[in-house]
Amino acid sequence: MQIVSGTAASEHVPVGTVSLDAAATVTTGFKIDLDSSLDWISFGVNVNAGYLWEMTTAYDSTTTIFDTELCNGTAVSLDLGILTKIGTSVKVGAVVNDLLWFPITSTRTLYSKDLTTGIVLDEGTIDDSWSALRPVLALDLGVAFAPPDSGMTLAADLHGIEFTRDNKVPFSIRFGFEQVYKPVAFRFGAAFREKTSYYAVDLSGGIGLVLSWFNMDLNLVYTRNEPLNLGFSMGLLF
Repeated sequence: MQIVSGTAASEHVPVGTVSLDAAATVTTGFKIDLDSSLDWISFGVNVNAGYLWEMTTAYDSTTTIFDTELCNGTAVSLDLGILTKIGTSVKVGAVVNDLLWFPITSTRTLYSKDLTTGIVLDEGTIDDSWSALRPVLALDLGVAFAPPDSGMTLAADLHGIEFTRDNKVPFSIRFGFEQVYKPVAFRFGAAFREKTSYYAVDLSGGIGLVLSWFNMDLNLVYTRNEPLNLGFSMGLLF
């Protein structure tokens, strides 16, 4: 299970509108390893089930109307991965994210009120025409250096290589370091994440519990001028 903390931000624009956005995502899933007759290559399939909750509120001082929009949905997706080994210390992998995606539920609820007259315009109105957008098909590439019996891993990843020109997935370059002193793992990382006109720099640090049948991670991500992000994940290994 992976829980990504919600973020909130306010925006003041010249027309007199104030908006507040918040979002939270909960995902869980499992991995299926596909057998290969070759020792240097392996394949895997990730099956994910997720729940998304989003809230958008806005107040327009010109019309004095206060709007709130709540969206939530559930979906199941499938990722396909491949991993190759070079020597004893280097691994190169690729993952196609959301190769298959199946929406299960999609709900959009509207609330609005004229604060001048007190008239309620929408009181939990359900928008049946709304549906969650399919995630963009994207490719992740990664390379890792992990000397045997050292407990150390150095990794670099490219995330968000799209198969379309819509540029809906922010491209990012990530670097990570992990040192394991069983059963505890320490992780540090840096990432360059694509924004509208620049790249944001994310700095992260975390601690994990690594067992033969169970793993758990807690990490903190700092980005200048953005809310602090706390991430938590855990999984069972069979």
